[in-house]
Amino acid sequence: MTEDQRLEALSYLSGFEERFDRAQGGIRRAASLWLLAVFAAQGYFFSLPPESGALAGDLDGIEYLFPDYVLAEFFFYLGCLAILLLWMLDQLVYQRLLHAVFTLGLRLEAKDPTGIEARLAMYRSSGNVNLSISLFYFGPALVLLGFGIMLHFGFPGPSYTWPRLIMMVITVLLFLVAIYKATRNDIVRRHAQDLNQDLPALRPGETLSSYLKDLKG
Repeated sequence: MTEDQRLEALSYLSGFEERFDRAQGGIRRAASLWLLAVFAAQGYFFSLPPESGALAGDLDGIEYLFPDYVLAEFFFYLGCLAILLLWMLDQLVYQRLLHAVFTLGLRLEAKDPTGIEARLAMYRSSGNVNLSISLFYFGPALVLLGFGIMLHFGFPGPSYTWPRLIMMVITVLLFLVAIYKATRNDIVRRHAQDLNQDLPALRPGETLSSYLKDLKG
């Protein structure tokens, strides 16, 4: 591959990386807005008089009453689940696509040390950042889940006991599954392992230039 072809390929890959980065940025903005929306809804629920019912009415002659604490608890769980779904879209879809393109560019750079070394420098300085990015989602999700559990045990009234319990269990289980996948599955380790096999770590005292020369040889 000539230098012009290599630069053209790197530029082509950069276009994909930019699109995936923009998509992930949009997802993270949506997660932030959703978190604000959940707390705004909680402000409304807790502003109601006690036991007034945040949602009450008559449906085909059947009266229904949803106490404010029940709806608040459900909204905390739904908020947590929505953030986890956004994390899945970000890390299980777009981050994998980004890693696939980034790896190709990294290998192109490593095979020709006379050219651009941006991706290699990025990888050497930061490594795999998936777990750190996941904390952006897991932190707010844990806060929402914690508030929901506090409401569940703080208001153990007779209203909708089983639905509240089922919703809490489902949310907790999904949160634990998400943590497991973020810490143990391939989105955190497989790409890093592949890169380590293709690009050995720097030895003590070794410079980046000599590292690239060794790869070239």
